[in-house]
Amino acid sequence: MIGAYLCLSISLPTPIAQASGVESDLRCFAGTSPQKTKLEMMRYSDDAHGWTGGYVKYGKNKPAIAIVYVSSKTLDQPEGRPAYFESTWVEIATSEVTGKYIVGSQGANVYSLEYVSRKSDKKYSFDETVERNFTDDGCKW
Repeated sequence: MIGAYLCLSISLPTPIAQASGVESDLRCFAGTSPQKTKLEMMRYSDDAHGWTGGYVKYGKNKPAIAIVYVSSKTLDQPEGRPAYFESTWVEIATSEVTGKYIVGSQGANVYSLEYVSRKSDKKYSFDETVERNFTDDGCKW
C-alpha cells in the first residue's frame, strides 16, 4: 500500500494534482551556513481519501526522493492567530527510511525545516527562500 502512495507522490504532476482535488504545496529552501544546499519540497494532500505525501529534491536536476507524512503536533495556539504546528515526514530512498524532515509552520508560513539523517543522526537546517522563486516545474534556482 505504501508503495502505491510513494509512486503517486513522485509521479503526480502539479496540474493533475490540482485538477483531481489533490492540494499541492511547493516550497523552496536553502541550507543555513555553511552548506547553502538548495532543497525543493512538494507536499500533496487529499483530504477526501485521507492521504498526504510528497517529495524533496536537492539542487538542480536531482531525482525526487519520496517523503511520507508521519505526524503533526500543535506547539502553540496563540489567541486570534493560526496555531504553530510541527509536522514530521520520513524520507524513503531505496525502499527504506533514510531520514526525516521536521517542519515548523504557522498558517501559510514555514518558519523552520530540519533534516535528520537516519544513518548518521546529523541534523541540517534550512530556511525558506525569501523570494517565491518557483514555477509550475519546481523551484527556479
